[in-house]
Amino acid sequence: MLCNAFLKACKAFRGFVNNNLNAVLIISVVAGLGIPGLELIPDIFVPYMLGIMVFFLCAKISIQEVRGLAISEILLFYILRFIAFPIALYYLTLLVYPEFAVGVLLIALMPVGVTTPALVGVFNGGVALAFVLTILSSLLAPLVIPITFLIADRSTGIEVASLSYTLFSVIFIPAIFYMLLIKFKPSSRRIVENNSSFIPVLFLGVIIAIVISKQRDVFFNDFTLLFESFFACIVLFFCLYAFGWFFQWKKSKRKIVTYSLCSGANNNALAISLALIYFPSETIFFVIISELIWVLAIPAFNSVQGYIFKPDSFGTDTP
Repeated sequence: MLCNAFLKACKAFRGFVNNNLNAVLIISVVAGLGIPGLELIPDIFVPYMLGIMVFFLCAKISIQEVRGLAISEILLFYILRFIAFPIALYYLTLLVYPEFAVGVLLIALMPVGVTTPALVGVFNGGVALAFVLTILSSLLAPLVIPITFLIADRSTGIEVASLSYTLFSVIFIPAIFYMLLIKFKPSSRRIVENNSSFIPVLFLGVIIAIVISKQRDVFFNDFTLLFESFFACIVLFFCLYAFGWFFQWKKSKRKIVTYSLCSGANNNALAISLALIYFPSETIFFVIISELIWVLAIPAFNSVQGYIFKPDSFGTDTP
């Protein structure tokens, strides 16, 4: 009897986590602010949890869906969005609000989120194109992110080799382990797929709670920084989504939606992990606030694109 009650509770908890991302985020924020002792958890646990998230999210990626795409267009978007645009935003922020410049650069450099292809599918975009951009930006992240910081901002004192190793560890090692597991034990594929939404969302919530607990004093003692960070993150994500929107604004609606989501729905969990290890407290706080805006930006984008585009305006053109 007790066992059945426990199983029902676990099933209900799993269903809640799978279907209530915003609620999980809010609960994580409250937990981070209110549960004592979370701040004592070692920082190194955060990238480990991120690696587990990547492992389960690998089940959502299908390489077979990437045929027939315009490689030159994809490469142009990558160079402009993930190299040139972050640097431009960094120097612009230095002129307007230098305290947020490093945080802006860090968030803008993050690769496409591993869950973004699923979002693109929900919004009737080109899933194959989103898969390619996710893979490409993640593959190049361990090289592009450290070098960009080395060129644009040397004040943070980041060790390029150490940052590259961290990025490699949380992106490639889980992906390699997933491929090896599927190859040598195909029966495990279904288990991973069944948890490809639950585990990442749960661990994202835990990461946010831990990181917020380490910045608890700032939340309660510096309301000016809280408001300014919130406003700056809104402007930042507006710019990121707008960049993708206008990159292909004369093309099909499908491409507009795809590039917008791939530009704005980046891998913010990776930014949180890197900030916690390599960056000062004001950057960590800024990145935490950006996670709130990341979540809120998705329904906002859905409302905007739904208002502008009619349901039948999505053609069947190649993504």
